Amino acid sequence: MTEKEAYDLIRYHAMEVYDAREAEQVTKYFFEDIYQLYGFSETKDFPKEEDENLNTYAKRIMAGEPVQYITGIANFYGYNFKVNSHALIPRPETEELVNWVLEDLKGKNLQYDLIDIGTGSGCIPLTLKKKKPSLRVFGVETSLDALNVARVNAKRLDIEFAVYKFDFLDEGYWENLSTYDLIVSNPPYVAHSEREKMDHHVLDYEPNLALFTPDDNYLIFYEKVAVFAKSHLKHGGTIYMEMNEFKVPEIKEVFKLAGYQNIDVRQDLQGKERMIRVS
Repeated sequence: MTEKEAYDLIRYHAMEVYDAREAEQVTKYFFEDIYQLYGFSETKDFPKEEDENLNTYAKRIMAGEPVQYITGIANFYGYNFKVNSHALIPRPETEELVNWVLEDLKGKNLQYDLIDIGTGSGCIPLTLKKKKPSLRVFGVETSLDALNVARVNAKRLDIEFAVYKFDFLDEGYWENLSTYDLIVSNPPYVAHSEREKMDHHVLDYEPNLALFTPDDNYLIFYEKVAVFAKSHLKHGGTIYMEMNEFKVPEIKEVFKLAGYQNIDVRQDLQGKERMIRVS
């Protein structure tokens, strides 16, 4: 089997799950992250000892398993993060949230304290720390498995990152936290009733704990952050959160009712209202 034949094998299986453009991307990421292969020769042999592994990988891709879980790596804002099924795969929209924070911090070199609610892989605070070394970053995570992923990534990036393990929705734990200049979060915001709208490779493989909120209180994380910030956001501080594009008016109302004066919504690159900034 040549390198090009190996490439075609993976792409063929990926096209069972993805459209042509996405299948190309999945195949590209797969060979770069697993084999550090960035081009495909039609004459050079692919290592024969990898034939069995390649077929196994192809079946996993065809089954819909995200390529980032197969390779164990997700690229986010130019950094490679360790990921597994215990933490959400970082999304391009989350890169846009990080970019918004960095825009607001441009020219500011004070030592701000930042906390990430539901930190998962740690991609948000760790990226912000890499881009803005003066930040001190902290995280909260309810899943021990996800917390361990964040710790691995902090070590890989050589960043001091304190992650607290508890359920943020339990206000009894808040007294253990300090005050912060920045509160960021990509919280669970999909109601269980919206499951049928989601891709099966997300539902089947990514942690439901990080995706879904109860149908009877799908705004709970926004409500809790609004309350938390009253006692834990420093004067002049800012909240940045991702949000469900279909619940924007309701989310804005949560912060209005809590007494916040400055509420801004930003669209992602697809023109969807996916981010909110509150102060």
